[in-house]
Amino acid sequence: ILGVMSPDIISQTYRNYVDQRELSQLQGDSKRTLAQITAYLDDALKPSIALFNGATYADAWDRAGVMDANTTNYLVWLDKDTASQRGVWSDASSRVVPGYSGIADVENSTANAIVTPACDLTTVDTMQSDLSDMAVWSAGGAYRTALYFVYANADGTVQQRFWAAPGSAVFRVSGVTGSNTINLLDAPDQISDQYYLSFGASGLHVVGTTLQLIEGFRPWNGQNVFNGRAHILATDVESFEIWNESEAGLLRLKLCLRNPVTSINGKIVFCREAAVLR
Repeated sequence: ILGVMSPDIISQTYRNYVDQRELSQLQGDSKRTLAQITAYLDDALKPSIALFNGATYADAWDRAGVMDANTTNYLVWLDKDTASQRGVWSDASSRVVPGYSGIADVENSTANAIVTPACDLTTVDTMQSDLSDMAVWSAGGAYRTALYFVYANADGTVQQRFWAAPGSAVFRVSGVTGSNTINLLDAPDQISDQYYLSFGASGLHVVGTTLQLIEGFRPWNGQNVFNGRAHILATDVESFEIWNESEAGLLRLKLCLRNPVTSINGKIVFCREAAVLR
């Protein structure tokens, strides 16, 4: 009896070991991938997070039901520049010099010239040029940067507010004057005393079984995800779903990964969820 059973017991023990090893791999991969995604979304301009179907945008925070980010559906957002706001260390002054303050002097600003005290916009230019190997403000008619007012221009659809060119809440930067004045190509109807700079937009979707991050496109220049650069975030993706809980102000994400189908025990799927606070 032992002679007959032993091979089966050994085989099952080995299969259980393989299952646990592959499940552990899926758990680790899903955790790391969702940590990356939530970090991107935490640095996004939160009201700009939208769903894109290849033609139009819809507010992700107001969507009813679950959306599967597949080949034709994208989760997109405007990236908020935080590195330039933090600034860089200055040996001359022995302190961190902020690139931009994020505060607009409303009283002394005009519609096309936003005065922003206590900053050094030349530092922003230097930092972003180092990161992207290009001039920041504008070059050859292409506007590299847009300004977003936090407490203004909240009316309209998400497409009108963020994804139309020019939008009513995102304004193209044509250049700077001195170290503390941002010149806008499009005059806003209203400005507020807090703003952010954006240097581009990003998106996520699944192609086949690969989750891709698409970055580097600028909607204020009429671009969308098809003009961006794609990078692989995860492989062997079963699904990637997005839905909102508007009462709680949460955007929920669900990522399901699977093991390679060549596994001796067949397909194993592990799902993990994460949430982004509005």
